[in-house]
Amino acid sequence: MDRKALGKKIRAIRTKKGFSQSDLAERLNVSYQQIQKYESGKSSISLDRLVDISTALEVRPEALLVEENAKGYGTDLPFLSLSPEERRIIDLLRSIDNRQVIAGLITQLEGMMREINESKNG
Repeated sequence: MDRKALGKKIRAIRTKKGFSQSDLAERLNVSYQQIQKYESGKSSISLDRLVDISTALEVRPEALLVEENAKGYGTDLPFLSLSPEERRIIDLLRSIDNRQVIAGLITQLEGMMREINESKNG
């Protein structure tokens, strides 16, 4: 990923999170002009600064490095090749903001998988 692509990714995540350039600059203790340079690809970003930016944007560092397709799923890592059904499940899970509900769904899925495996083996 080149500097311009990285800058576009930072801008996209920043705007999606509702942060202005000034907001991000304040979190990083730099000027908003420096954020403009990062986002335009005019300034290179060190690994340490990349981690700082990801922390300020409240995302994992790899979120800044993985190119995504139109739906927002990583395309450059083979294990992220998802079927439409898997993507739908992920979208639905991401829309749930209650951890207890998510935990309950996981428990139900695990139970279903146990039953399926037992019926195959039994």
